[in-house]
Amino acid sequence: MPGYDSMRVVKILTRHFHRNGRSGKRTMPFDELPSDQQLQLQRAITLDSREMPVIAHVATTDDWCVLTTHHLVVCKGSSVDRIPWLDLREFLVDQADLHPSANPKERLHRMTLIAENRESIEITTDPGQPFIGFWNCLIMAKRMAPEEQRRRDRLQP
Repeated sequence: MPGYDSMRVVKILTRHFHRNGRSGKRTMPFDELPSDQQLQLQRAITLDSREMPVIAHVATTDDWCVLTTHHLVVCKGSSVDRIPWLDLREFLVDQADLHPSANPKERLHRMTLIAENRESIEITTDPGQPFIGFWNCLIMAKRMAPEEQRRRDRLQP
């Protein structure tokens, strides 16, 4: 039986990110981050076996979020939340950011994630296209979650 292919998920989500948005100064596919930031985040997010980081936003060393092939990991100060894809429910944008202008999406940079337990977590990214790309990857992860969970479960004894 072939193993679970996290690299396939990384490719799907990275392609989806670039199709719907683009990299910013601090929001980008994980492999585009400087190597020192990649190492710092990998130490902080504690990946499961076969789990890989995909998209990241790094504002500071204690304000970041990483979408992995299994979770969304969000750090705000000393608090680190690890939300499985299956627990992702809603992604609400801040309506105050939707000012009437030539392209109101260029101002979007903040969303509130609602998890299964109704916990809400605010996520901030670079504004505009990086935000749109990250937001679309979260939506895609939510849609992919049931099938990806079935794939992983088939590999467990």
